[in-house]
Amino acid sequence: MTDNNFKNPIYVSYRSSEYTLIRAENDYYLRRGGYFGEDERDENGIIATPSPDTIGKKDLLIPFREITRIAIDPKIVEYKRYLTYGTIKITVNDSKTHTLVLSEQISDQALTDFFAPVAHRIATDAKKDEVRREQAKKDGDYKRWLTENRDPTVFRRLKLLSRATHVVFFASLFLQLLWPIFTMWLCTALFVINYAPVLLFPAYFSVSAETKKFKALYGMDCIPILTFLPYPAVINLLILFRQAPNMTGFLLPSLVLTAVLILPIALRYGHELRTDATRVIALILIMGIAVSATFSALNGQYAMNHPISEESLVVIEKNVHNGRRSTSYDVTVTRPDGTVKTYDVSHSVYEDVRTGEPITLYVYEGLFGVTYTKISAP
Repeated sequence: MTDNNFKNPIYVSYRSSEYTLIRAENDYYLRRGGYFGEDERDENGIIATPSPDTIGKKDLLIPFREITRIAIDPKIVEYKRYLTYGTIKITVNDSKTHTLVLSEQISDQALTDFFAPVAHRIATDAKKDEVRREQAKKDGDYKRWLTENRDPTVFRRLKLLSRATHVVFFASLFLQLLWPIFTMWLCTALFVINYAPVLLFPAYFSVSAETKKFKALYGMDCIPILTFLPYPAVINLLILFRQAPNMTGFLLPSLVLTAVLILPIALRYGHELRTDATRVIALILIMGIAVSATFSALNGQYAMNHPISEESLVVIEKNVHNGRRSTSYDVTVTRPDGTVKTYDVSHSVYEDVRTGEPITLYVYEGLFGVTYTKISAP
């Protein structure tokens, strides 16, 4: 954290460009880009008010006497995909407001010192200030807890496991084309293996998908849960689509299982989840996809050993659906009772079946009443 005072400039973004804000003798000077060197300071280290001939066309000089209101909101936010540290809104002559986005982390005291000449014009919101102070206290307590519960050796080992997770994930993109069953078990095993350290070592992980915000808040690195835990199991979704098992009844068990796995994580990472609703939604969605795909794929393998019925059908139509990123296949059949139904099939089954010829429909039952149907050409 930078300890800014009136001798030091503040670096901000203004009108989508980088600017430097300094406090001179009687003015605030907003200069586009650049740093102020020692040759621009007096013997006391204070930057003197620039002369008119040195002020650029895109620079801005704001005299103290013209400032009618200042609103300061220092907090870490994401602004246009960049991490920023709050805003300063300076209203001049009750007419024009300049919005400056802080590019660095600055303490409340440093900002108070910087704007001391116009302190009586700083707008205050008692309720917002109280909330900010309470959040700062919680962040401070959480940072102390992180520091006390961290071991560099453990962190290095968890980072190695994190890298292994990413390697397996990207390798699985190719492996699932060659050995889908092996890849499914590999990704499932890594998902289970990663779940344990997430619960056992919360001081090393963050719900945030980006480590830069965590580091800005607490001054240390972390391992993001969203890429560490569920990503390997997402591969099972690709395997499930390739096998096209026609599942029914899988939604409720998947939701229950997802809730069972997320609840302990929510209890362990409550501090972050309370302050980042976006990450909560992302965690639920990604974990839901991973758990649902894994449960359905594993349950499907179990069910394939337990067929409960088979039925002879007649193919009356074959269809190919070409999407933007994938191609799907289905066949329309007539059942012995005369009803017509359409089933999704794999490419190989689509090639094997012929219109007007019989095929066999197998029905399998997995755990929790989930059923799978599979069509086989004669």
